[in-house]
Amino acid sequence: MRLLWTWLRWGGGGLVLVLGISSFLAADSVVVGRVEPLEARVWVARDARIELRFNMELLGDLGLRLVAPEGELGTPSGALSFHSPVPHGLRFASVGRSFQGFVSGGLRVREGFGLHWPGGEVSLEQFELRPGSEPHTLSLVDRQGRELLVADLMHLYLDEDGGLRITYMDVRLSPLLARLLGMPRRAGLAIASLGLEASTDLPVGTTGTGCSNPTWTGVIDVALTDIPQVGQTVREAGVRVVMTPTAALMNVGTAEIPWYRKFTANPKPPYNNDQHPFLVWSLYRESNGRLEQIAQSSLKHAFATVNNNCPPCFAGHILWAGTGAVGHPTSGCTDVYGKVTNERRQFLGPRDEVTAHTGIWQRCGSIFDPDCDDEEDIPPELDDFDRRMAVMEADLAQPGARYYFDSWYVIRDDVNIFNSMGYREVDPDLDGGVWDFGLVGNFRQGPVVNGWVDPLFPGRDALNVTFDTGVGRLQVAVRVSYEGGGLYRYEYGVMNHDFDRQVRSISVPLPSGAMASSLTFNDPDTDPATDWVGTVSASAVSWQAPAAEDSLDWGTLFSFGFSSTAAPESLSMTVVALEAGAVPSIEMATLVPGMPALFADGFESGKLAAWSEVSE
Repeated sequence: MRLLWTWLRWGGGGLVLVLGISSFLAADSVVVGRVEPLEARVWVARDARIELRFNMELLGDLGLRLVAPEGELGTPSGALSFHSPVPHGLRFASVGRSFQGFVSGGLRVREGFGLHWPGGEVSLEQFELRPGSEPHTLSLVDRQGRELLVADLMHLYLDEDGGLRITYMDVRLSPLLARLLGMPRRAGLAIASLGLEASTDLPVGTTGTGCSNPTWTGVIDVALTDIPQVGQTVREAGVRVVMTPTAALMNVGTAEIPWYRKFTANPKPPYNNDQHPFLVWSLYRESNGRLEQIAQSSLKHAFATVNNNCPPCFAGHILWAGTGAVGHPTSGCTDVYGKVTNERRQFLGPRDEVTAHTGIWQRCGSIFDPDCDDEEDIPPELDDFDRRMAVMEADLAQPGARYYFDSWYVIRDDVNIFNSMGYREVDPDLDGGVWDFGLVGNFRQGPVVNGWVDPLFPGRDALNVTFDTGVGRLQVAVRVSYEGGGLYRYEYGVMNHDFDRQVRSISVPLPSGAMASSLTFNDPDTDPATDWVGTVSASAVSWQAPAAEDSLDWGTLFSFGFSSTAAPESLSMTVVALEAGAVPSIEMATLVPGMPALFADGFESGKLAAWSEVSE
């Protein structure tokens, strides 16, 4: 990458020598007030207001105490506000209003704060915000120049009035601060959020090349590309812990995606409303041959897109596709929602307010508009766990278990929901009062059940089938193992991806003379009153929801199991919908008990594999 030295005249006068970040700095960019096509310009942000909002519960679990010059802070919100006056300035490059990166300089504040812990402390009085070592990051450094906190995953906007706004950056422990705390594994743990507003010398009304003429009629296809972090938000020691992810995505289609914040005024194309994507996440446990969903999130309302990696698009309310046509980037834009935005309750609501198959939100009567007056109401936060994904700590301590964390962006009219979801294995570890969820292996696109049973190569006595009803997709995966003593163990995972009619019962056929016993059931909630009731008849093993509200809804996995005297065969199970529709029940191919094991000697059926199984 070629480096370029460029002299620039700032609006406040004087010359500053800047080391450019790449060959994208144009040689004629010294002319202030002009914005040439496809040229990166360097500007300065100054007179900044900086807000830090600490997660006070997490600080307490880490043994940290937040201290200001006048003494210990008593604010439950952990919110601090600072001013960085002129002449301090943070230099950044942009193509028009398309932010490209921080270049040099910094914003120093007059005040500050400290972090104290048993046996140590650090002072961030008169701290400075500087460009970080990674693109689009900022470092909080003390007066000794030590990087103590790192801010990343920004939502940055260059407004038409020339102002710079940053919202919801994750603020993490630096490797140095984690070592000082005696917790080197905690490096990268998000403990706060950062927001910033500053004036710049970017000319008022600057548009630059930008992205223009959105295409709404192409292929709508958004892919989840990574879950780079899962972290603790709040914990009730010995009882439960809130897990929150960071989730990244990319527009891989040919159509732009509307990304308007809820209650955006005036109709917006293409749907003439405030349409936006949604994000959900869940935790799963694999143990003793069974896959179980043990926790699931509320519905996250997305509010804006930063349009990374697709110059010259700038942050806003459209995720641009990479068609390369006039006014479009050559590659699809990317975005990422960090942990601190995903844990904020002003964006979290009930899942049942959205129709998953269409991606349409029912605003009227929702938690944010209960009186249907089209004015946003802020619902009360009942406690620190309200509307957040809490996991029972006992569920994280099962010996030999493996854990998987998934996320899914729900996009209206998305042609492929299965690349919009993905998962990673995590390794839960309670260390010093804080849970660490280390990532294991690589990120994988698709549903978690595909990791439990590969649909293409399921292996012996396993099967994974997805059924498209036309109004949503259901998936059934099964594993069968021989227990000994003439018994086979059947473990099913039934996943409702986006079938909004829901499922109220399932039935697995039993052949004449076969027995079934030891029925099990699991759903992600912790209320035994909602557990489905299992029964065995002469012809089937069945489970039924005790009430309509306990049915299998979208984005949810229910697990069923039983032991049988019959060996597996490829037949069908029956899935019955809760809500009325053209097809009240669905037959889904799977493995079910076939011939009783008494005759599984190969002579009656010709199945030598069955005979060898019983003989083991």
